[in-house]
Amino acid sequence: EALPGLIAESIVQAAGRLAPARVGLAAVDDRAHTHCRRWIRRPDRLVQDPFGGLTGRAHMHPGHQNPDAIAPSGPVDPGLSVLAVQTPEGRPIAVLANYSMHYFGASAVSADYFGRFAATFGSRIGAGPEFVAMMSQGTSGDSMWMDYSRPAAKITLQEYTDSLAQVAAQAYQTVQFHDWVSID
Repeated sequence: EALPGLIAESIVQAAGRLAPARVGLAAVDDRAHTHCRRWIRRPDRLVQDPFGGLTGRAHMHPGHQNPDAIAPSGPVDPGLSVLAVQTPEGRPIAVLANYSMHYFGASAVSADYFGRFAATFGSRIGAGPEFVAMMSQGTSGDSMWMDYSRPAAKITLQEYTDSLAQVAAQAYQTVQFHDWVSID
């Protein structure tokens, strides 16, 4: 019940803080943090389809180095983009990062690595307390942090987030800021 009022309050606050800003974008390929989770099976090792038949040639989460899985069913989008906004003096205001990786696997009600990224990214670039960081999910239907072509990795949600945030922070350092950019 309180949400509509809070949204309206945030709009009023944002309108009251309007100020000149500069914007820039950087993008890097980060193949280390996203992998295809859907693998093609050997023709003699089909899996059960939703109707009970043994016709399934592709299967999600085949297990690490599974001899019944031949290869990933397709490519992943390794692009990590960073849209950054700063004051004319160079103080960071906000960042919107986008990456094509499914959730890591936190509890059912969680912001997963997206929330942890938002909470920690500012400190990596020396931003102040009013800085806002966001991470959006790109094309990630068949993407996962696990690389099934290798032995299982021991990594926590926070370790994954920290590693991905480091790549984003390095990309941020390459942003060329502009006083004006075309929307297209």
